[in-house]
Amino acid sequence: MMQPLPSGDILDVGCGDGERLLKLECTPQVRRFGLDISSTAIARAKTRAGNSESSNFTVGDAGSLPFKDNHFHRVLCCYLIEHVPNPERLIQEVYRVLEPGGRFICFTPNASRAYNQPGLNRIFALIFYPISALLALITAPFTNRNLSPLKVIRFTAEAAKKTQRINQKFGIEEHLHEFNLSELQASAEKAGLEIKDSGFIGFHGGIGPIASALLYSNNEFGKAWNGLSVLLELRAPKWLRKMLLVDFYIVGRKARWERQ
Repeated sequence: MMQPLPSGDILDVGCGDGERLLKLECTPQVRRFGLDISSTAIARAKTRAGNSESSNFTVGDAGSLPFKDNHFHRVLCCYLIEHVPNPERLIQEVYRVLEPGGRFICFTPNASRAYNQPGLNRIFALIFYPISALLALITAPFTNRNLSPLKVIRFTAEAAKKTQRINQKFGIEEHLHEFNLSELQASAEKAGLEIKDSGFIGFHGGIGPIASALLYSNNEFGKAWNGLSVLLELRAPKWLRKMLLVDFYIVGRKARWERQ
């Protein structure tokens, strides 16, 4: 979706410990900027970056970005917008700091997830989670580490506990807002961004046992799983789509001329 950056600065809003930003393919001319509200996360990001002069990490609020206008070539927002109190304000700030022609890449879970739908919670808990656990055990032989069923169950429990500890330490809030694809596109367009690309990218990690097994999946199996999720999201009847936990992304572009 995003080619390696040849030049220009890139900002990751909600960068966490900086792992994602530091792994991006960039030429030496590109400077990386990360912002997160958690001082603990930023401290870890700075440690991870070491003495890199091209990486800058700052504690700050996504609703009031401490950067000048028309500065960044790319702005990333990965699984953050659903946690902020004012998503429209975040997008407005992104628009402000983007340079003309710059792009905003945003990932978020789909609002059609079952536990957000009245009346589907119980069905989801009684049917979908046991099925996902069974599928996770079935997929174990296809993973790179060839996990046994017992190890899959143990790993799932450990991963859940670790996630909870991380959330508590970094002060991560539960989802304050939920979007579907058209809603997020509309919010971006309202701020002045042109939608250049969008799409579904596969089941969200929240489905638990499947996600745990997929952490060790080889590329071909992962591609097949993503393909299935996209097919279901696009072609399945409405009642089934409401039971899926699917992520999506949008890419918005700031016009090369300012709005009047």
